[in-house]
Amino acid sequence: MKKSHYILLFLSISILSCQNDSSEVPPSSGEPIRVSASISIPNATRSAYNLGVPTFDKPFDAMVWASTTSCNFPYNHHSPNNGSNGIVGYHTTVNFQNGTYQLTRDDLYYPSDNSNVYFIGLYPNSGWVDDHDGGSNVSTSFTYTGKEDVMYAPQVTGHKNASTSPTHPSLHFFHLLTWLRVEVYVENDDVANTWGDLQSMTLHGMNTTLEIDVSSVPDVSSADFATRQGNIASKVSFSSPSSLHLWTTDDDTEFTGQSYRLTSSPTEIAYVLCQPVNATAGTDGNRTNEYVLQLSTANRTGITVNVDLKTAEGTWFEGSTMGRQFIITLRFTESGYVSASASVTDWITGGYIQTDVTE
Repeated sequence: MKKSHYILLFLSISILSCQNDSSEVPPSSGEPIRVSASISIPNATRSAYNLGVPTFDKPFDAMVWASTTSCNFPYNHHSPNNGSNGIVGYHTTVNFQNGTYQLTRDDLYYPSDNSNVYFIGLYPNSGWVDDHDGGSNVSTSFTYTGKEDVMYAPQVTGHKNASTSPTHPSLHFFHLLTWLRVEVYVENDDVANTWGDLQSMTLHGMNTTLEIDVSSVPDVSSADFATRQGNIASKVSFSSPSSLHLWTTDDDTEFTGQSYRLTSSPTEIAYVLCQPVNATAGTDGNRTNEYVLQLSTANRTGITVNVDLKTAEGTWFEGSTMGRQFIITLRFTESGYVSASASVTDWITGGYIQTDVTE
C-alpha cells in the first residue's frame, strides 16, 4: 500500500456575521479590488490545482462573487470604472498564481466611504447556477460528473482602507466532495486470465448535484479538521441520485468500455470525486457499507464491492467523509472473489479498512 504525506496550510481570516448594509452605493474610491486564495488541505486533485499556494505553473482559476450586501450575491455586473459608483454585485473568474494578490477585474473599485465589500469563492470556475436577473442570490448549485474537485470559500470582507495594507481579503477554499482512488491487482497471471480484462467501474447510488447555502457564514476558525469541515458541511446539501462512472487516472476518461489487463502489481487506475456520506459504526456481522462499487470484467459482470470504513487503529470510522480521500485496493483472487481493502485519509492522516466482496 502506498503512503502519501500531506501538508495542511492554515490561514487566519476574519469572518463577519451577516448583516444588512445600506442600499445606497457610494462613489468609487479608485482603490482597485484585490483578493488572494488558499486551499484548506493542499493535495494533488483531479483538477488543475494541486498546491496550497498558487504558482505560475499551477494557476488556480476560481469564481469570485462579490457584493456590498453581506450573505447575498446578486448577479448584475454593476462594475463601474474609476469615478463611478462603487460595486453592488458581480460574478467573475479570478486567476490566482504565485501567491500574489490578484485584481478581481481591472474596472472594479472599493466604495470611497470605506464601506464593506463581501466575497465568496467557488471552484471550478464555471458551471455554477446563479441568478442572471440581478435579484437576490443566497445559494448556488453545481452538478458534477465525478472528476471535478468542487470547492467553496466562505465569505470574507474587504474595504478601501484594508486594501492599502497587507490585509487584502483572502479566500480560503474547502473541498466539498470525497475522493475515492482505486488500485487493482491479481494473485497471478492465471487469475488474470480467469477474470479477463477489467472493463467498467461505477459508484452506485450517489447524488450528483450539490447546493451551497451562502445566506450565513460558517465558522471555520477551529484548528480541528473535523470541526471546520463539519461547519462547512452544514451549508451543503445534495440531490439528483444516480450512478457515477469512475475516471481513468492516466487520461481522465470514463472507466467504461475499457480493456485493462490485471497484473500482480497493485496499480492505481481510476478515481471518482463523489458525495460525502456520514459514516456510522458497524460490526463484523452488520456492515454499514458507506460506498458501493460495481465492476465488470470481460468474463464476469455484476461484481459488487461494498466498502465499509475503518480508521488506522482498526476501529469503525464515524463522521462525515467530506474533504477526505480513500485509496481502495481491489484484489482479484483465484477463488473467485474480490478482496477490497482501503487506506483512509482525510488529506492529512491515514486509516485502513478491509472487506471481502463476492461477485
